[in-house]
Amino acid sequence: MATLGAWQAVTTGRGFWLAAALGGVVIAGWAKMTGLVLTGTMVGSVIVYLLWRRRLALRWIAVAAVAFAAAAAPYVIFIAQYGAPVPMTPALTAFVEQGLRDYGWADLPRESLPAYFGYFVSQFVANWMPTAAPRHTFQYAMLVIPVAALICAAAGIVLSLRRLWRNRETALDIVVVAGALGLAANFALHFAYSYKFYAATGWLAGAYPRYYLPLAAIVPLAGLSLAAGVGAGRWRTGLLVFLIAGPVVFRFLGVPPA
Repeated sequence: MATLGAWQAVTTGRGFWLAAALGGVVIAGWAKMTGLVLTGTMVGSVIVYLLWRRRLALRWIAVAAVAFAAAAAPYVIFIAQYGAPVPMTPALTAFVEQGLRDYGWADLPRESLPAYFGYFVSQFVANWMPTAAPRHTFQYAMLVIPVAALICAAAGIVLSLRRLWRNRETALDIVVVAGALGLAANFALHFAYSYKFYAATGWLAGAYPRYYLPLAAIVPLAGLSLAAGVGAGRWRTGLLVFLIAGPVVFRFLGVPPA
């Protein structure tokens, strides 16, 4: 809802779609803090762009402020009640303590920040489609598909940034850049929280891509931005085939059956 609203707000300039995007931020924010960070950063970036291009009335700043305040309200309450927007509740404490015993993490020595970052990134890729069943060598090798998709997305983000810099941007470029800012903000907070949580408890299961699902569409959209830069021909056709077929192939060949 937030992504569609942002896209249509840039394309049409209609207030209805910006209101829909802000509604998506509220819904995502009430669902999970990562949803607020992702959609809030993206829609906020789109609003800044529209104001920069003088395509948005200033009264929308007040509307957006109300929407963001509503989306953040649960975390203001958590801070008032527990002292943190993501509180360590008794139920979570019990869950973590049981998990540390079950997985044998309780007595492991703590890793340094650089070492933990390497572990975090490797587990992020491995958990692209998480499974409790063991993977064999071929299934691990299939992880090259999501890695390649992320590389394509990164290249598409760069191209969208270049078009924006040269004043040649399209709605696709604006949504891709705004979404990339949301993903980057969420990754920074996700890693910082995970490392702090790991240092305090020893918990090693925080690197899950599912925390990015509210803006999962940005990855294929950034791939389309790359395809637009490639132009016509076999390379573009091959890229589009990969972007469409890659997730399907990985789902059936890269994840062991439950």
